[in-house]
Amino acid sequence: MWRTTENITRAGSKMPRSLRDYYKTHFWLTTSGAFQDTALACSIAEMGIERILFAVDWPYIDNAQGTSWLKEAPLSNNDRALIASGNAKRLLKL
Repeated sequence: MWRTTENITRAGSKMPRSLRDYYKTHFWLTTSGAFQDTALACSIAEMGIERILFAVDWPYIDNAQGTSWLKEAPLSNNDRALIASGNAKRLLKL
């Protein structure tokens, strides 16, 4: 995020809002195929817990591996619930 913002600024782009604001408003991240605590922590730090969705990468990575990882990930029960389904329900208006 920092590098892209820096390059856009250096190029002289004059946006009404920062790239970070646009990105955090229009993009969501998934856990698909990246079942790693450090990647999750970085994603949460950059985007916020409310922009992370649980996903698997079947048939390339076994679904059980992703669900096992999410159950053990270093998250509060509330944050785990948001990633597991709460954020998707809000995004898809379910």
